[in-house]
Amino acid sequence: MATIIGNQNPKVGETNFYEIRIFSSLPFFNPGSKYEWYLFKKQKNGNWIDITKNGTPKTGTKVDYTFFEPVAGDLFEIRIFEIKQALPPSAQSTKTLYGKLEVKPTASKIGQIDKVVLFNRGKKDVNKANYRDTLIAQAFCTGLFGQEIEFQLWEDDAPGEGHNPEINKNNKIPRVYKAIVNEKGIAEAKISLSADEKVMRQIANKYLMKGDKDEGANHEYYVTATHLGKGEKASQVNVNVANPDYKPKPKENTPKFPATPASKTQKQPDTKGKIIDAYFVDANEKKLTKVKIGDKIRVRVDSQNLKGKHIQYVVWEYDSITSHDEVYRSAKIRVDYDSIVTSGFTLNNNVFSKGMSGVWGDSDNEKQNYFIEVIPLEISGESKKFGVDSDGLMEVEKLKSPAVVDKNNKQDTKAKCICQEQYKDLVWGGAVSCEFRKKVVQICLELWGEDRKMQMANGLMAVMNVETAGSFKAHQIMGKSLQDVNSITKDDFWLYKKDKNGKIISKSSRAVGLIQFTQAALQAIGEFKSGTGFDKLHELKLKLAKMGEVNQLDYVKKYFEDSKSKIKSPEDIYLHVFAPKGVGKADDFVLYESGTEEYRQNASVDTKSTGEHKNDKKIQRSEILERYHNSVKEGENNKPKEFKCSTTKAAPVAKTPETPKEGMLSVHLSLAQAIKSDTAKKNGLDNKPSAAEKENLKQLGINIYDKIYDKFNGNVRLTSVFRSEAVNKKVGGSSTSQHRFGQALDIQGTNGITNKQIFKYVKDNLTYHQIIWEYGTKSEPNWVHVGYKPSGNKKINTRATRVNGKTKYITFDLAI
Repeated sequence: MATIIGNQNPKVGETNFYEIRIFSSLPFFNPGSKYEWYLFKKQKNGNWIDITKNGTPKTGTKVDYTFFEPVAGDLFEIRIFEIKQALPPSAQSTKTLYGKLEVKPTASKIGQIDKVVLFNRGKKDVNKANYRDTLIAQAFCTGLFGQEIEFQLWEDDAPGEGHNPEINKNNKIPRVYKAIVNEKGIAEAKISLSADEKVMRQIANKYLMKGDKDEGANHEYYVTATHLGKGEKASQVNVNVANPDYKPKPKENTPKFPATPASKTQKQPDTKGKIIDAYFVDANEKKLTKVKIGDKIRVRVDSQNLKGKHIQYVVWEYDSITSHDEVYRSAKIRVDYDSIVTSGFTLNNNVFSKGMSGVWGDSDNEKQNYFIEVIPLEISGESKKFGVDSDGLMEVEKLKSPAVVDKNNKQDTKAKCICQEQYKDLVWGGAVSCEFRKKVVQICLELWGEDRKMQMANGLMAVMNVETAGSFKAHQIMGKSLQDVNSITKDDFWLYKKDKNGKIISKSSRAVGLIQFTQAALQAIGEFKSGTGFDKLHELKLKLAKMGEVNQLDYVKKYFEDSKSKIKSPEDIYLHVFAPKGVGKADDFVLYESGTEEYRQNASVDTKSTGEHKNDKKIQRSEILERYHNSVKEGENNKPKEFKCSTTKAAPVAKTPETPKEGMLSVHLSLAQAIKSDTAKKNGLDNKPSAAEKENLKQLGINIYDKIYDKFNGNVRLTSVFRSEAVNKKVGGSSTSQHRFGQALDIQGTNGITNKQIFKYVKDNLTYHQIIWEYGTKSEPNWVHVGYKPSGNKKINTRATRVNGKTKYITFDLAI
């Protein structure tokens, strides 16, 4: 091992440097290598746990560490890993342990405050809050056990970090918060923002940072801490508290467009020339001149040189008396084509009310004028607004305004879902119902408390995603594609092991459900008694499969209940499901070794690992957790988008089926969309359906397209639907193609929705005749073909591939 130079008994509160002894080190120091430093702490059970801050190692040949009062007397180990670049450079680099040094911090005799922090405990972003939250102030102290620390809260109008008593002299919040230093050297005070909200907001909005015109979207707060009025220390990172008095404004330099052609306004051009135009359209992509409450509005954006980039658009209500009002802001939208039509939004009473300024003499209580701001993301281009501040909009009643909105007597009867406010950041929340995600969070609250409920709920969701292969279904059976729940029998749980001749040599039972309940798990929660036989076991598993997801969560809770005190992290949740002996262990703890059945079943975890223990014939805790961490990362992109609770703040309203509007085959499929064909247009071919074909298109829309559209919030794109005989012949289609009879559509995902997600949703949830994974790769098709017949749907799954230049269709029944 290489030699590390540094103080092995540093005093808490002091910064010490540690470095590699470059000369006389074995193994020899290699200046071409990269060196990463990790900090490990020894646990009571003798295991070492990696406590490297944020999981990001220090790098270089010399680094510094500072230990604080709570760790005095604890044993730490500094480990250095050498990263060697393999040859050729394209080959994978290697990571090996290079050196290590044990460190045991000692207490300081000088009483002092070493560090102060302010944060919003339990939130995804601990540096953000609102005035309903309670912030946590902590002072990390040396030699002050049992002493009182006083905290002072300040609103920050000074540039940079830390405390500026001169600039912020008028920004001190009157209340003083006190706390006693505990045996770990920490004094912690709770600061309720709601208790002093009125005073805080008055102070924050009265004084501004130099050069600012208003306080902005957030009030920035920090704390100082003192002991006996001395040794003042300030937190270095502010907490941004949402300013309730802030009213957003369009950016001055953004491109803007009239929302409709009726506007007489001048465009504010994009100085970068990337955003060309934006306006409101209907379901048939026709420009709108007037809309009313209840209408579904889509936005078309024309651009250039933005493919693969992202944009965001904001709809503003023009106000001639006060400032413009933001009524709708889109999510991030991926630009795949120069002209895109977004899924848009419904203009309901809630949206309309955002445009009401409440000023006497303003007409926006009954009629509103809108313009669109388009904001390019990930590029240097500035955002662009359309239709603002021209003579044509100053007198609203005397002209056809850009998207003039008339308020009628139609009431917005939709109740607001409380999930939207409380559980919007739950990973994988977009894959389950409101009832499901609410119950998951409630379970984690009851098991691990208020402060950790969201952290642990995110962990549990990521675990269930892994265990169910993304289906989140109670009837997901291990190693099998998801079946129709009504078709499952007790025989579906048999797992046979066969010899090379196909003869059954043993049989066992498949796991089932949200966390893949095994016999051992069911015994542990008292639901199954050992020795009662497979028939009883499969009877119980069938019951679990058919009880539904929300009901099965009760059994999930039961599984964790007796071990909740041992489960300290979201990672431990996964280990408790997959390999309970790994709970609370260090990352290098060996779960399975080569030669065991457990290793054989999970060998790919070792061989495909991206960590330092790859292919060492052992499966460490860190390797098992790789797929958990991948699930968390993917789940960040699958947070809830739809909120449809059965339990809401408002009284439930019976929902009546939507009726297709004029020109629509179904709620979301228009005739114009169905018969759109570049080939027909280019060659002057007739592509109109007969009465029978039109009826087929209606059924295709109702049973396939509308359901896909709703599932993915409209983030889908049709590439082909109906083909007349002439068009079908021109494109070289089969005479029996379902497109020919209005019984098939080709579809792609947009705005982050993958084609694979669409394929899987159709396969697992809809009735169809055939779905085709069209070309592409094994992980993503180029597009998805879905066929539907009025009767006799066979649910055929195929994949289109090219062999020797010819298309070949193969049966496709992967458990994707």
